[in-house]
Amino acid sequence: MRHPVDPRTGALGAPSLFARFTAAEGRPDGMTVDDEGLLWLALWGAGQVRCYTPDGVRVQTLDLPTPHTSSVAFGAGRMYVTTARHRLTAPDPFAGAVFARASPTTSPPARPFGPNPG
Repeated sequence: MRHPVDPRTGALGAPSLFARFTAAEGRPDGMTVDDEGLLWLALWGAGQVRCYTPDGVRVQTLDLPTPHTSSVAFGAGRMYVTTARHRLTAPDPFAGAVFARASPTTSPPARPFGPNPG
């Protein structure tokens, strides 16, 4: 689901469907929005990072060699994907690793959260 957000108060507006995921596709976990307005989403349990347009159309899928992808970020000309070993009874050698690769994608710096974030 997605919600419009009041930039002044942080209040959420009415929800609308953004994307659907089957159980086999994993669960949405960490995400970031790039400078082009695309959503990059790590799918826990699927070993994937997916990229979506603002209207929920998938435009890219990256497969990783471990199932629990937990977040994605961009910086210094690279894409970073974190993974986890949590709840894996037989973790593979890549579980818990941070993956990095060259990427032309950029994203804005993180913003402080709260009513008076400055």
